[in-house]
Amino acid sequence: LPQGYGHAGINKNVRIRRIAKYQNISRVSNTIKINILNVSSNIICCDQSLNYGLTGVTPPQTITGNNVVFNYVDANLNPDVFQMLSYNVDYKWQVQSRGGTWTDTNTNTKDYLPTDYPTTLNSYKNYRRVAIVSYSMVRISNSSVYNNRTYEAISQPVSISVPGGRFRIADENLKEEFAKNDNYFIYPNPVTTYLNIALKTEGITSNIKLYNNLGMLVKELNFVDKEQDVINIDVSDLSKGIYILNIQNEDKNYIEKIIIE
Repeated sequence: LPQGYGHAGINKNVRIRRIAKYQNISRVSNTIKINILNVSSNIICCDQSLNYGLTGVTPPQTITGNNVVFNYVDANLNPDVFQMLSYNVDYKWQVQSRGGTWTDTNTNTKDYLPTDYPTTLNSYKNYRRVAIVSYSMVRISNSSVYNNRTYEAISQPVSISVPGGRFRIADENLKEEFAKNDNYFIYPNPVTTYLNIALKTEGITSNIKLYNNLGMLVKELNFVDKEQDVINIDVSDLSKGIYILNIQNEDKNYIEKIIIE
């Protein structure tokens, strides 16, 4: 891992390659691109995915970060010219919705537990921490003191998301298969990881239940189909075998045999 690249507040892309030489013959490896993020004093960690269930979305965990300390580079000061006397750090948090701008929250702490987190499928919000460092310094050459100086250090954003099971039917062959069926289209079957279900029930609330061969309910999901989209069910945690899929909406009921491999 390369050392000495980047500092707090700076992102850099570094390209690395290896050169092998033997008896005047050189061979150069493929280039590896490494993205150096803000890894000095202002880190937050990590992206969070929230579970979506019948009772709503599980709350996120607190976003934590390291204590920010005075940094000569971020303050654009030369330590051979100036000496730091004292400093204080105040924090604030900002949030960004999909495609929006960064706006301040009402929280001014080092760590943050979002209360405005996303609650719908396929949605997310980005959060970042801003550290305002106030400091006093002295010029070494003549002992001149400078008070009330500040700079800001902005962390890398963390994304909190609600992964959805809905997505566009992009494959033209799947569109054709979907068009042939008047009510729904299920694929793949047999399935190993995700079972995809497309319903032609625009604006209708649908209830989907999956039963094992003993008649026990193993999966259930409610959603409102606003347009011709697809919802998927993660079945990777289920044992191999035959299952029964029951799809109910306001006026119809569908039953399909599903094979999990």
